[in-house]
Amino acid sequence: MATVDLKWMPASTSIEGTPQPADKKKNNAPPQEETTSHHEATQRQSLSEGEDEMKPVFLVLLGWCAWAMQVTAAVAAGPGDLEGIRKEGELRHLGVPYSRFVFGNGPTGASVDLMRAFARHLGVEYVFVPTSWERMIPDLIGRDLVPANGTVRMGAAVPVRGDVLLSGVTMLPWRRQVIAFSQPTIRTQVWLLTAVDHPLTPIRPTGDTNRDIALTRAKVRNLPILGIRDTCFDPTLYGLDRSGAHPRFFSGSASDLVAAMLQGKAEAVLQDAPDVLVDLEKWSGRLKVIGPVSSLQNMGAGFRREDRALRAAFDRFLVQLQESGELSTIIRRYYPKGVDLNTVN
Repeated sequence: MATVDLKWMPASTSIEGTPQPADKKKNNAPPQEETTSHHEATQRQSLSEGEDEMKPVFLVLLGWCAWAMQVTAAVAAGPGDLEGIRKEGELRHLGVPYSRFVFGNGPTGASVDLMRAFARHLGVEYVFVPTSWERMIPDLIGRDLVPANGTVRMGAAVPVRGDVLLSGVTMLPWRRQVIAFSQPTIRTQVWLLTAVDHPLTPIRPTGDTNRDIALTRAKVRNLPILGIRDTCFDPTLYGLDRSGAHPRFFSGSASDLVAAMLQGKAEAVLQDAPDVLVDLEKWSGRLKVIGPVSSLQNMGAGFRREDRALRAAFDRFLVQLQESGELSTIIRRYYPKGVDLNTVN
């Protein structure tokens, strides 16, 4: 599968429950009539007592069914998988404003262009649905999420607002637990940045990713590092807190992380390669890259697990884009520097 590969580069570069029946009693009534009458009475008593015992179970089952119907209705909202999308005539793209993947009022960006092209390929209308880092997966799968310590717990049912998620979303392990990703669209890495006048010096790249990461980690003791919790910008995801760093968590947009760091919210910040490409242009002469804190990571489009046909169609479409050169054109339109196209199997 073709991807765009954004790798670590030195700081000098400018890239970015049944009761028992009672015993029968004898009397002088006709045998058949007595037996029938007693049987009916016993049966009525048994049914009544059985119904009383079954009421709690019935209520539990009724509650479970109501919950299941609520979840099913939430997940089924909208056109759904490939056949439903073609029937409805629209593809709803969930996107988070971030870097040059999704930006502007249009909106525009690499993710927008890619999804517009996919909608044309399917012969349907493109519909952009803005979302946020916190809401993007609930908006896709119809369930609230509670991520914590690298895992995730499902919450209440919520409305489904989109069919596919694409916005520079990294394939983090906890995200893989709840959604299915496409083949990689971009291969990236997370780097540590500081202001240019900070005393911390950049590592000297060795050509070995693991060694470069170790060299960077050795520099973070007592360093306040700004990031965003439960994203690829979370310092604890890479164990930087165990290396002596002091993580600080930003509640704003990922696109504002560097500005917050430069305003004194922390001494360093985590950014992934696509954002570094933008930051080093936007804050020209004010930033330096210290080194990588992660191994290579993949970004891709996110789908509901049950939408296999839609995901397969997107993967085939990516191959066609690579073969035609259009994928390269889209990426270079927004990230012209430091981008190499590679093939990932």
